[in-house]
Amino acid sequence: MTAPFILVTGSAGGIGEAITARLEQNGATVVGWDRVSSLGAESEMSVDLANTEDVRQAADLVLSRFGQPDAVVHAAAISADARFLETSPEICASLYNVNVLGALRLVQCFGPGMVERKHGQFLFVSSINARFATPGLGAYAATKAALESMIKTLTVELADSGVRVNGVAPASVATPMLLDKFSTMPDPESALQENMERHPLGRIAEP
Repeated sequence: MTAPFILVTGSAGGIGEAITARLEQNGATVVGWDRVSSLGAESEMSVDLANTEDVRQAADLVLSRFGQPDAVVHAAAISADARFLETSPEICASLYNVNVLGALRLVQCFGPGMVERKHGQFLFVSSINARFATPGLGAYAATKAALESMIKTLTVELADSGVRVNGVAPASVATPMLLDKFSTMPDPESALQENMERHPLGRIAEP
């Protein structure tokens, strides 16, 4: 049985790094995309998901070296810790460009091959914040809400082709992005404790 080939974005840290490690433990061939290098995927590529040409060139390289992926996992994301009155349109656009348009670029690069083969899957990492009002995370939450709308539409559009589209929406996870957010607060430990108390299990998840 041939090992599945999976592309993971955001493979250098947090959820993406954990997904990469688990997939490789289970025998999958994984190519990781991120803006920085890591000790994760055996095959890594530095890719700017906000740049259409960069994504297209990287996708062409993946297809020529490895062939069509069986699955694409979009775990990469960026955030901004600011309330809407202090969040510039440029910051909102930069988040949207990675979190949502990055997903679109992946779909347009790898979707046609999946449709042709009638085989493949996209998995997008959303966030519980897509459906909750969290002060200071409005711009990030809006991109995740847009991503979930995209997931629902793609699911229907690709259903007849045999290509599956799924999303997962974690609550708080102890990623570098989240912990960096707490570190900028006046009392990081209290902020973390308050966040943990919002969860029924009284803790946040590990990647």
